[in-house]
Formats: sequence, structure tokens, C-alpha cells
Amino acid sequence: MRLDANLPWELWPEVVRSAVYLYNRTPRYSNRWRSPYEEFFTRVAYQLGVVASPRKPNQTHLRTYGCKAFAMTDDTKRHKGRLQRLDPKAWIGYLVGYRLSNIFRVWVPSMGKVISTCDVVFDEYTIFDGSKKQVMDNLMHSTLEEIQSWIRTDEAVSDSQGPLEQPQYDEAGRKRIPYPTPPSTPPAAFIAQWMSSVGYEQLPPAAAGSSDEGQDLVLPHSRRIQTLGMDLLRKTDRAKPVDHRVSLLSERDRLQSPLNALSLATVAKPRIAAYKADPTARNVRIHPAYIAEPWAAAFIAGLLAGNVQSIKGVRVDDASLTRKMMKGYRPHLSELPPPPSPNSLKLNHPFYDSFKKAEEEHLDSHKKTKSWTEVPSFRARREGIQILDSMWVYTYKLDEQSRLKKCKARLVVRGDQQNNVTAQETYAATLTGRSFRMLMAIAARFSLELRQFDVANAFVHALIDRLVYMRMPRGYSRQGTILQLDKALYGLRISPLLWQKDITEYLTSMGFLPVPHEPCCMLRDGVFIFFYVDDIILGNHPDKRAAADKAVEELRKKYTLTGGEPLKWFLGLEVIRDFEAQKVWLSQAAYIDKITRLVTDRTTRHDTPMARIELLPRKDLATAAEINLYQRKIGSLLFVAVNTRPDVAFATSRLARFLTNPSTEHQRAADRALLYLYHTRAFGLQFGGNDNLVVASDASFADNTVDRKSSQGFILKLFGGAIAWRANKQDTVTTSTTEAELLSLAQAAKEAQFLVRLQTELGIKLEDSTITIQCDNKQTIRLVNENTSQLTTKLRHVDIHNHWLRQEIQRKKIRVVYTPTNDMIADGFTKSLPGNKMRQFLKHVGLVDIKDKIVVEEGQIEGLLNRLESM
Repeated sequence: MRLDANLPWELWPEVVRSAVYLYNRTPRYSNRWRSPYEEFFTRVAYQLGVVASPRKPNQTHLRTYGCKAFAMTDDTKRHKGRLQRLDPKAWIGYLVGYRLSNIFRVWVPSMGKVISTCDVVFDEYTIFDGSKKQVMDNLMHSTLEEIQSWIRTDEAVSDSQGPLEQPQYDEAGRKRIPYPTPPSTPPAAFIAQWMSSVGYEQLPPAAAGSSDEGQDLVLPHSRRIQTLGMDLLRKTDRAKPVDHRVSLLSERDRLQSPLNALSLATVAKPRIAAYKADPTARNVRIHPAYIAEPWAAAFIAGLLAGNVQSIKGVRVDDASLTRKMMKGYRPHLSELPPPPSPNSLKLNHPFYDSFKKAEEEHLDSHKKTKSWTEVPSFRARREGIQILDSMWVYTYKLDEQSRLKKCKARLVVRGDQQNNVTAQETYAATLTGRSFRMLMAIAARFSLELRQFDVANAFVHALIDRLVYMRMPRGYSRQGTILQLDKALYGLRISPLLWQKDITEYLTSMGFLPVPHEPCCMLRDGVFIFFYVDDIILGNHPDKRAAADKAVEELRKKYTLTGGEPLKWFLGLEVIRDFEAQKVWLSQAAYIDKITRLVTDRTTRHDTPMARIELLPRKDLATAAEINLYQRKIGSLLFVAVNTRPDVAFATSRLARFLTNPSTEHQRAADRALLYLYHTRAFGLQFGGNDNLVVASDASFADNTVDRKSSQGFILKLFGGAIAWRANKQDTVTTSTTEAELLSLAQAAKEAQFLVRLQTELGIKLEDSTITIQCDNKQTIRLVNENTSQLTTKLRHVDIHNHWLRQEIQRKKIRVVYTPTNDMIADGFTKSLPGNKMRQFLKHVGLVDIKDKIVVEEGQIEGLLNRLESM
């Protein structure tokens, strides 16, 4: 750090403190890319219960170490000399450390001291080179004789710079590494003058004849740190051999990119963008050599050693990962460092080059689509329109096995700055889970082909319907210039609705007809298209392949489509098909692998997701950390429970009642549900079977002892697969089992009628148009079927005459039949089942073990090993 910044040796205390400060805020590979700061403070905060989220260090204030700084003078802070407009308002100094996130340590050479200030502006492309003209900001107060004296001193130094470059020794006789001298202006005289002015002792002169040895270690500041070892060894033939031998790896092995668009830079990459690497350094192989100094040997060895960690008994390090990537290895998500925070891409990030290239490609795509127009900034001020900030968002694009495909960068608008936008202007419909499952059931039954496409930069295809100004992106801005948006960018709150209108209008112009009850699905000539934002699924019967291809060609005329492969993944759901058996399975095994990391010990196995003991509210107050952790667990469970795993619906519903004040028992119950999912993650939701529509409802009367409300649930199955289900607590207190069953029956009937209408709109008609609902309570069936005059007085508190369900039964739209409790498929939505009944429930809802259905392609065995383990 000191050498690269050209700082004097006497500032070593500041350099050491800064090194520790930066080290504590640097993610470590050996710590799963968490920094020591985050690890320590998050753990302490969780123990004290004073934080609701992990404490990641703030790095937005970090600047290039040693860069030029303009610190406001004391007189300026006190508003003195305000009439002297041409006088300097800031000291010229250099960044040497940090006190707080907004207080910096700045070395001011002209003052001869280090100051702490928050009123400072940095020039990150300039560092100290020892030249007096860089730091003398008070020449206007000096006499002409003093200035001429300084010039003569500099000229004299230039003529006799040899002795000044000799190595120096401390009082103990140990040789001290000389201050690196820039090739242009020698700073030695000025540094000596500055040291004497602040009271430092002059060091004894070096012995004659040793200047060459010291000069070997002087580093040009424009050289990358990766080539530091080469610079140290360029003149080793003149150095005296000692016993410090270091074998250096090839620069080509360390730096060459293994992927076309990716490059894994070393951790020690410099942060000053103006510095360029030696173009010949990549292909130079350095052979084992003798290093003249012990510190140099230790430094280079540490630089090349990498971060070592033991993963499943195998020692790996950064250099090893680099070599594997050069051979075509694509790292897993667990091996990758966190992507840069929004708008915080730094040169020291291992994938800086890839993210920077992604930025440039993203901007090029906006140029092609003409997303904006550059205008002067005064136009927005003149019109009184808010100028929104822009922000870079960085992510990794992964394949289906969570392995790296490429780095992505997207320019978005700051959504939190947008005012005066109503809900009607921002709401955009999305494909519901039940509609997606119905489409999968139809695809399984009729052997439909499903292809997936992605619209590149979907939002920017939609024209914007109002005047919006945005600041230019960071790193590409120009003074006095802003952007007038012509297309809907990501981050604009109105963009989703504009995009939905655009694609719907274009599909309508192509002849597609919308499905009334599902605005994200459209039909034409036996081809259906359903979309979720920019993900488009095209479905067709094999006989309609030509019509489907024609639709794709028409879409490509306006949108840039990628993909076209058979549907395998959709919104984190894995789609597995067997065309011969006419089966489709939906699985979330990969997602379950991820969420179970919230549980510390994953070895415990449970046959059921929840114990049969009722959970009660906590009496005292939970800490913020406990609440945050519990909410993360329940949120993770909910995404599984509503998509592919109806077997955990009841457990998740009951656990969700304690989100605001969880206890230790609630935490253990959530862990049990997660562990149950982990050990059954090979289960998939199966579609394909008979053509019947099966609807079942059930209720558990007053099973909640706190408020005496009843639990209810229902399930709908079509073509052998579960389309919709729900487990919840009733809103009102019922006075009998019959009444509780009646409310549950009405809920199931309403959902069934909606899905039947949707099914009809999709062109699917069943032989029996009457909806048959299973119920295990004979009194409830009698209540809705018999005439009012025949009912006993005990049921008069139930409103029968005007009840909607009774009306639908009389119209013969719904039929209610009795099913014994042991055969009731909705039983698992109202109570926790024991092991044997749980296995029967899994069979009823269509959850089957699909471990043998997972196809291991060549090169994917390692990626699937963890998923198949313990299944």
C-alpha cells in the first residue's frame, strides 16, 4: 500500500492502521466471502438481539489509497476570508486512513501533519509523486526569493540524485527500504525538508556501493501489483544470493481468463483505473529465483499462496480455482464471491473485468433500442421535473445446476425516488401459481410441447408515456448532461405495466386472443403463450409445430428472444417430463437445498413436517434478531408450500401465526419443517392421470385453543395433479363442526368454479360439467341438500336460505358427496398427521419420489452430488 501510493516511510503507522481497517472489511474466500467485520458484528448483534439483519460493512466511502485529497481549510470552515475569492479554500493532501465512514485521515505535506476531516474531495486518479508543485498551495504567500531558492534546491538535487538514492539504515544498523522514487521528479530533497520540519530524525547515510541493491526494489507506481514479483526479480543477477527461495507461478496461469467473457483477477488487483498492466507480463513464466530480501520473499509467497480452505476434506485456494477455470471449470454459486453491491463495482473485485464488460454491453444494447436522449440538465430544472438517479445492479447468471454462466450488469432507475405514482399506474398482472400448474397438467395430459424464451431487456421495448429525466450512469457521466428516457427502464415503477400493455397489444395484433381469467395467457390456432414479465412459455401440440414456429418468427420481428429450448426451469421450479408416460413433475429441490442453510444441523430426519402438539403464543418479547431469523424461515417455507409442496401447507400456515413474536419452540418447529423438506427434497408434484376433476374440503372444529377458531383446507386435482390447495384458519368463530365444515365447503366451491371457468377458456371441457366436492361430515351434506322445512331446530343458527352454496347446489352446478375421513385427501390441510397417515396423504396429493427421474448429463455429476445426497 505504501509503495503503490508513494508515501513516505514515516507514515507507516497510518498505513498499518489503514491496512487493518481494509482487511477487516474485505470478504474472504475462507470465510464464504464474508468479511471479518460482518462475521464479528453479526454474531455479536445476534447474541445481543439488537439487529434484524446481518451487519455488512459499509464500503461506499472507500477511496483509492494514497489518492489526492482537497481538505477544506479551517478558515473556510469558519467562513473567514469570504471576500478573498481567489484564495485557496482547501489544503492539498493525500488519503492515508479512515476514522469513521465519513471522517478521513489526510496527510497534508505543506502543513507537515495528518488531519482528520469530513470536508474533503478526492481525485482518485492522482497520487503523490514527491513534486513540490503538487502540495505547495500557499506559494501566493511566499516571497520571490523563497520560490527561487526552492527551484535552485530542486535543480541541485536533480544534478546529484545518486547519493540520495542510496539505501539508509536505522539506529540498529538494519537496512531500510528506500522511498520509491518516481521516474520524473525526484522528491528526496522535499521529503527530507518535510521530515525535518515536523521533527523526524535524519537517518544515517547508507554505505557506499549499496545503491544498486536498494534500487532493485523500487517499484514504478504505474505497474500492476500482480507484476510486483517480476519487478522485484528483474535485477536479481546483481543482488547477493541469500536463502530466501520462492517459486513463482506463471502469470499466464494466474491471470488468463478461463471463460471467454470472464476473467478471475487476483485479490490484489489495483484500484486505480488509469494504471495499466505490463502487456508482456501475462505470457512471461518466472522460474524459481533467489530473492534478495526476506520481506520480499514473504510478500510474494503470501501473494501467490491464495486463501486456503478445507471443503469436504479437499484443500482449495484462489490459485487452484483459477487453474480449474482455465480448464473449463465453472465455479458453483457457493464458490463465488458476492456480486458487487448496487453502484459499488470496485477494481479489487475478482470479477471486475467481467462486470465492467457487462456494463458496456448493456449500454450498447440501450443505444440500439434508443432508450434515451441526452439533454442538458438545465432543461429539467426549467420544467420543474425531478431528475432521478440511476444505479448499476450486478448479478451472476447461473445455469440449472447453480454454476456460473456469465456476469450481468443492469442499469436501473432509483425506484425509491419516484413520487406521485398511484397503484393504478404501477399494477401489472403476473401469472399465478395455480394457472401455471393447470397449464402443466394440460401439457401432461395432451403431450404438449413446451418451449421457453426470454426477452432481452424486455422493459425497454415499451415506449414511456410521460416525461422522465435520469442522471447518467456512474462511470459514464458528463458534466451538465442528463438523460431523457424514451423507453421504460427497469426500476421505473410504471415500467411493468407499460411492458405488459406492449406485449399484450403486440400479441393481439398477431391474432392471439386473451384468456379472460388469466391476462398473462393468450391463445391462437391451438398455440398458447403465457408469460411472467420477460419469461415466455410457448405451448403447442406436435401437430401445431408449424403454427408455433410462425408465432416465434413474428415475435422476433419486434423483440430480441433468447432460448427456445424445452422448458426445464420456470421461476425456480424444475420441470421434469416423461412424454411416453404422459407425466410432468414439478420440483424445488435446488431451492430447498438453499433454504435449509438456515438450519445449523441438517442430520436430523423427520417423517412429518410438524409435531402433533399445539404451538402457543410466546408470553415475553422476542428479540429483533429472533424475529428476523424466524421470518426468513417462514418466508422460505411459504414459497415451497404454495408452489409444489402441499404436504407442508398446514405446518407453514400454523407457524406463520407467530411471525411477530416467535419463541424457541416456534424456532424448533420451523427447523423441523425445513429438515423434513430437506430429507424429502426428491419429492416432486406429479401431473398426469385420469380426466376427473377432484375437489375435497375439510375442517377441524375449534382446534385453536387461544381464539377457538377452526382450521380449514381444500385441494383441487385435475388430470391426476394438484392444481390448487389451501390451509388456513377461519376468520370467524363457529359454534359447531357442521358450521365449520360448511364454511370450508364454500371456500372450496368458489375456488373450483374459478378453475373450471379458466379450464373452459383454455379450450378444455370435461364430460361432467357439475363440480363434485368431497366432504367427510354427513350433517353438513344434509344441511346443503335437504329442504329447509326438514332441518332440525339445532341448525337454525346457520343461515341456510340465503346461503350461496345451497343456491349453487340447487342450480346443479355443484354436487357434494360423502367421503370417509380415512379416505379424505384434504385431511392433511387441517391437522398434523402421524407417519403412516402422512405417507397416505402424500400419495393422495400426488407427491412422489422422482430421484430416479433426474438425468445426470456429462459434466454435471459433481453439481448434482449434493442434491442426490441423503435423498
